[in-house]
Amino acid sequence: MRNLKSTIIFILSLACVILASCNNEQNVDCFQCVTHQPDSAYLLIYSTINNENPKVLINIYKSKYNINNPPVVALIDTLKLSTQRIKVPVGYFYSVKAIYKVGTDTVAAIDGDNLSITKVKAACDSVCWTINGGQINVRLKYTKVKN
Repeated sequence: MRNLKSTIIFILSLACVILASCNNEQNVDCFQCVTHQPDSAYLLIYSTINNENPKVLINIYKSKYNINNPPVVALIDTLKLSTQRIKVPVGYFYSVKAIYKVGTDTVAAIDGDNLSITKVKAACDSVCWTINGGQINVRLKYTKVKN
């Protein structure tokens, strides 16, 4: 009976050590952590700015984009830089549709990402929050082939 009790205590102790080592806060960069809970953050949008497209019209949706049933547009903007930040509320999946001209054709590039926050309790000096996701790549990958 005593050996069984010792074995159970050993297994429970081992389980606690394993669970503690799986803490997802181990890899937190405390310099990227903010001390107040953010209600908004930036989408980082990568686009193609070139001679044919010096400005790129984008539609931002607060959900996943479905080509057969497009969601309601949350924001319309025009990008003038190939990397641009746009502030939006956290806690949503965002889709971005960029509209390009390629010769006489109009081409759309669509991408999406979840923008969320995580509360960090133990990894840094004080309780803080990290911002996760929000990177959108709507760079132009299509070019018209001349015959």
